[in-house]
Amino acid sequence: MSCCASIDIDRLQSAYRVRLGPNGSGLEWLGNDGDREMILNEEPDSTPWLRIKSWLLTPFVPEE
Repeated sequence: MSCCASIDIDRLQSAYRVRLGPNGSGLEWLGNDGDREMILNEEPDSTPWLRIKSWLLTPFVPEE
């Protein structure tokens, strides 16, 4: 296995896909935990403080 291939595998294992939730109003983060897919309803690797700051600043960020 070459150096670049191992870096790509590491990147893939720590990457998430984002999609709309089943009701269309929330987001879900999809990742792999070994052989199974995991679905998270909160942003991965974020702290409660970071989520509060994002929620407070959301009205001031343009949508475009």
